Amino acid sequence: MRGTPGPERAGGSSVARVQAGGPSSPACPPASPDHPACPHPVQLLQRLAGSTVIVALTVLLDRGICALFGADAETLAFTVQSMPRYVWGFIVAGMNILISAYFYSTKRSNLAIILNVMGSLVVNIVVILGLSSLLGKEIVWYTFGIYESIVLLLAVALLKYSERNGIEYK
Repeated sequence: MRGTPGPERAGGSSVARVQAGGPSSPACPPASPDHPACPHPVQLLQRLAGSTVIVALTVLLDRGICALFGADAETLAFTVQSMPRYVWGFIVAGMNILISAYFYSTKRSNLAIILNVMGSLVVNIVVILGLSSLLGKEIVWYTFGIYESIVLLLAVALLKYSERNGIEYK
């Protein structure tokens, strides 16, 4: 931490522990230039609301959006039918992105990497291949939202686990 008293300095690195409690949300430090605050519930709700509005507009304006890309009548009909099955996953994906960015910003890159690899490779592949083989090819439209939901559960678990004793900056 640049020039601020308090943390112990050893070998050029600083270590500070922030315990749960205080004026900010539980297990989160107050925001500072060196350390952003936790994804506050208000931020999470803003992200959720923003994603929901964008998804709703996408579904409501589906024909107009597809027309912007010069879709023919057959493609337009297919896209309008398929879009609501797929775009809801972006609501959940926004939450995952926020939690991952929070991990990076609080120097817990290992957790962010775990979250991103699980979402991009492991859970994605398992859900798409597993559900498609069990439930047929039509389920593939829903798999994006399903695997993002599973990754969100993992993200919340990692967040709770990593902050059980406060946040340690190294």
